[in-house]
Amino acid sequence: MMINRVWPVSQNISVATLNGHQSKIIDLVFYGNNRLISASEDKSIRIWDIAKGSELDRFVLRSGRLTSINFNSDNNFLVSGSSDGIVRLWDLQTKNLLIVFNQHQGIVWSVAFSPSGSHIASGSEDQTVHLWRSRPKL
Repeated sequence: MMINRVWPVSQNISVATLNGHQSKIIDLVFYGNNRLISASEDKSIRIWDIAKGSELDRFVLRSGRLTSINFNSDNNFLVSGSSDGIVRLWDLQTKNLLIVFNQHQGIVWSVAFSPSGSHIASGSEDQTVHLWRSRPKL
């Protein structure tokens, strides 16, 4: 079992230990004030309450290993990249997988939202960067 620790740097004392992942943790992003999202090679994305030190929710991939995560500025969508070359868009409110983008021919190492949240960029070992619409055209 992998263990994550959170601590105030000024005190150099751990204030929370977040247990749950079964393999290496490959990416972390803060989400709101007291939330942290972690991605692991165990194919899970977990949402943590830092203040309580507890897991709030999780998403699990059916294929590929997670390699990167990011979320939009409104904190309502999460994008993930994985070893199978797939980029996935998740709704953090409903916990649903919304869109699967699968144009990459290699591991997706990096994902990002545009400042407006209207587009997603993904970078892969196939030496390409793809831009995707995260919202349908009106």
